[in-house]
Amino acid sequence: MKTKFILLPFLFLAVGGTLHAQDWQHIYGHNFGMSWGYDVQQTADSGFIMIGDIDYPTGAIRHYIRLVKTDKNGDTIWTNIHHDFHVMFAQGRAVLPLDNGEYYISGTSTFNPSFQQRIHLAKLDAQGDTIWTKDYGFNTANGEGRVRFTLDNHLIIGGHTNSNFQPTPVINQAIILVKTDLNGDTSWTRQYPYLGSFQELGEIVATQDSGYLVVGSTNSASLIFKTDANGDTLWTLHNSNSTSDEVNTVIELPNSDFVVGGSFSGFAGYSPTLVRYDKNGNQIWMSFPWNFGKVYDVMLTTDNYLIATGYSPDSSGIEGFPHIAKLDLQGNIVWQKVINDTLNYAFGEAVIEAFDGDYVIGGTANGGFYLVRLDTSGTVVTTSTFPIKSTPQVAVRVFPNPATAMINFKIAISDYLPLTLKIFDTHGKVVQEKIINQSSTSVDIQHYAKGIYFYGFYNKNELVNSGKFLKR
Repeated sequence: MKTKFILLPFLFLAVGGTLHAQDWQHIYGHNFGMSWGYDVQQTADSGFIMIGDIDYPTGAIRHYIRLVKTDKNGDTIWTNIHHDFHVMFAQGRAVLPLDNGEYYISGTSTFNPSFQQRIHLAKLDAQGDTIWTKDYGFNTANGEGRVRFTLDNHLIIGGHTNSNFQPTPVINQAIILVKTDLNGDTSWTRQYPYLGSFQELGEIVATQDSGYLVVGSTNSASLIFKTDANGDTLWTLHNSNSTSDEVNTVIELPNSDFVVGGSFSGFAGYSPTLVRYDKNGNQIWMSFPWNFGKVYDVMLTTDNYLIATGYSPDSSGIEGFPHIAKLDLQGNIVWQKVINDTLNYAFGEAVIEAFDGDYVIGGTANGGFYLVRLDTSGTVVTTSTFPIKSTPQVAVRVFPNPATAMINFKIAISDYLPLTLKIFDTHGKVVQEKIINQSSTSVDIQHYAKGIYFYGFYNKNELVNSGKFLKR
């Protein structure tokens, strides 16, 4: 669970923090209130989009969704406060950029004067202005987790409720999943009223078999369950390894194993955890990537390492500094470090791999959104080391992934064509090469052996995009 409670009034001090002038680190404050950043994604123009919340200190409850769009250097292009006149309290939890510059966002809306809280989904244009909004649920339904694409080109969102949720009311709290089409119209809704009186959703991912992995918390135990494509439960795990377990994030690996991140609690405070399971929910290993704190997000890199982010506490035990760790797929720590120990009330909430292979973390620091870029050793990139390329990075959408017969590549910016596409096996051997003259191309992979393949797009021998796909 990623909910933050501000208990210390002095944390409202100085938005801006101590950042070295040449470091690729940014704090995006606001003149009117305190902000919390929860998600970051890279956009087709090689910039970044962040989403979170902002508090307006007006004497009444005024808490809105905030977005910040930056260029590739992290400099602000625009900011937007997303809210409706009838909404008094809103939380932004996820942003999903599209190839055409538009966005899906998800979170929670609380309506005035009824105080009805609902799961919120919206589509925004390239400037962050609203195209449409949809809200799901009845009375009290909190939107959590990240909006995701499904394998059949729909959207999946979720949250939890502690009251009746239509169309099938329940008495106790339940985790909720809502599948919609790309216009936000509901395909189906499912409730999961597990044991205990408290549930909270951490994350949802669409899996390679068209089902879903869902993680969260129930009372003081972690909750993990797997569903089929219709949202029907296949299996469930409840784990209680400490006085309070929580799971905040999950990723699926190419072989259908999955890794969850969260924390255990004890007398000494919180311990960050990563746990790998096989596809049936059997534990393979458990790792503690750093000493104290929590893991809020984890990702798999293109070279098959795990990158986890979260926080480690300061000397007073208060949530303090953004943390990052790199692990291999056996759970062994390659390195781990505090990113910046001069910040106040700072967290790493989301981590992504940039188009050029750097790691980008979004979160909160000093009362504003926090964005930082690190190289593959975990060192903050500086203006002297940040790669300035003669050819801009090119965003490419790859689908379906995994694939069985055809793999499709859609290039977001066609101005840089032609490009050379090379596909490699895991030994680095080029298995296919072709010249790309159009913004969309398909490659027949029926004759490929099953497994992981890597691809690279080149402009005059310069790598401008890379990634991987799974042949099933």
